[in-house]
Amino acid sequence: MLFAAKSIFWRQLDDEWVVFLPESGVLTSLDSFNATVLDSLERGAQSTEAIAMTLAHDADLPLTTALTDKIEQVLATLVSAGLAQPVEP
Repeated sequence: MLFAAKSIFWRQLDDEWVVFLPESGVLTSLDSFNATVLDSLERGAQSTEAIAMTLAHDADLPLTTALTDKIEQVLATLVSAGLAQPVEP
């Protein structure tokens, strides 16, 4: 299970999102796909599968292994940047 870090501040600049986490001073930019994955976490998605189902539904696309694999990669990046936190079930 994963959750977005608390107190994230967002700002969109053209096609990129700038994300700031004041507790740690993390400042990073995300493309629209990565930002959508982080937004899904903020809205309550707690797993790769839940995010994949939401994104596939919103885009009216089939749920594929390629999408799930891409989301896994994004989540690993978000965790390493401190923008998402794994939580033991």
